[in-house]
Amino acid sequence: MEKNQNTPAEVQRVSFWAELWRDFKKNRGAVLGMVLLFLIVIVAVAAHFLIDYEEQIIAMNISEIFQKPSREHLFGTDSYGRDIFLRLLYGAQYSLVIGTCSVLVSLVVGSGLGVIAGYFGGAVEMVIMRIMDVFSPIPGMLLAICLTTAFGRKIYILMLAIGITAVPAFAQVARASVMTIRDQEFIEAARTSGAREYQIIFSHVLPNAFAPQWTPGSRDEELRL
Repeated sequence: MEKNQNTPAEVQRVSFWAELWRDFKKNRGAVLGMVLLFLIVIVAVAAHFLIDYEEQIIAMNISEIFQKPSREHLFGTDSYGRDIFLRLLYGAQYSLVIGTCSVLVSLVVGSGLGVIAGYFGGAVEMVIMRIMDVFSPIPGMLLAICLTTAFGRKIYILMLAIGITAVPAFAQVARASVMTIRDQEFIEAARTSGAREYQIIFSHVLPNAFAPQWTPGSRDEELRL
């Protein structure tokens, strides 16, 4: 019988992506959301090249104000005679950029704080999580209004405001994941071998905290071996 030459790392990688794709396909809501997101991206990219911003988006036509939906104006026109449907299509690219950047801000800041709090614990954890408790009850819209009022109506300020509102949620999830693995044997072994704290966090804690079910020794990996 021919032996399986795959290393544990290769088996773990194959197992993770294969199971992830299988579970994704089973979730109809996730598939539908991916399809809708794909369509929105196509519309946003196409609108940037097919729609004239100066003539079709911001140009005013007083003779066509408040037009009803028709073949020429699918969603009608606004108080300045501008086509609402075209403005909606063109605005999709701004929505995608703001949404993507806001989530990245929340992911990086929130997960980073959550990992630090969960790994070190003690006073560090208490300070970080109490700060998160302060931001949690603040409505996102109110925070966005306050920041834009203080720093000006700029798109990156809006991204930052929306991103900050989701930081506590990401921090709590990351903290909970790290707390389940920070005292496991492979973490202690890394400390004993002389690894620095940042090396342990990036090489051992993060890969296992964000995918704890795929750690070495899991049932799926053993079956494949």
